[in-house]
Amino acid sequence: MDRGRRREGADLPGIGGAFTVEVPRNPAASALDVRWNHPARWRAGGSTPAPPFRIVRDGPREWLRFDLGAVAGPAQFWRARIRRPVPPPIVDGIALDSFDTAVDGTGASTVDPALLRGFASPPVLTQSGTVLLAGGAGGAASFAGPDGNTWLGSGSSQTPGHSLGWNPGSTGNRFVLQLSTLHQQDIIIRCDIRSAQQAGGAAPAQFSAFTYDLGSGPQPVPGTVLDVTADNQFHEWTANLTALDAIENQPAVTLVWEFEDLGGPPNPQESFRLDNLVILSTAIAE
Repeated sequence: MDRGRRREGADLPGIGGAFTVEVPRNPAASALDVRWNHPARWRAGGSTPAPPFRIVRDGPREWLRFDLGAVAGPAQFWRARIRRPVPPPIVDGIALDSFDTAVDGTGASTVDPALLRGFASPPVLTQSGTVLLAGGAGGAASFAGPDGNTWLGSGSSQTPGHSLGWNPGSTGNRFVLQLSTLHQQDIIIRCDIRSAQQAGGAAPAQFSAFTYDLGSGPQPVPGTVLDVTADNQFHEWTANLTALDAIENQPAVTLVWEFEDLGGPPNPQESFRLDNLVILSTAIAE
């Protein structure tokens, strides 16, 4: 890298104004990290934020522009540290969503993962339907999570516990999981499903569709049993996707589960609950 140059900021000129520094770089060296140190922080090892606020291409090289902020005196000395960043270790992926902020089921309803490791970003879960369970009350009675906790619920649609729910009369029912599988393979998904009926209803006994999408449109997930147990109790449902190589090491994967319209109200009445979603994966050896 060549020697940098200091330039005075346009909107705050002069001493006490804002200054930037420009560093030319060969684009082939884009993996190198540049950090700026003020003398007062040299011993403490402190530094300004690494990312440049602007990159300008100029022929065969590019200029990195860094904001050094205000200059308090007639002169200041700074030094640049140039290094190759150490990538974070790649570990097996695991995500747990029990839809509750407390393991005893008395917390608030949430879709934020209670445990997240290995994935490049938190998986995002959303649900669709016309009659959704307000507040997400109810959940599987007992689930020994991979975080070492036992997550409690009522085993029904009542508190304690929380879940995603679809109530009688809901149509257009689905839930969608968006995740990055970068550096991950051999995806396995498990969850607890409660498909229930009352007053002569016939609760869903299977998912009507289970698809994946990498950006070119949904494709059926092959080899997955779509059946669910429809007896008003929570039961484990799993999808072993280890043979689905297409979704491995991808920046964006969308998985969609769909099920039939629910009868009611008033008669018959049918409902559907989802709880304790776990995503497991194996790190790809680098």
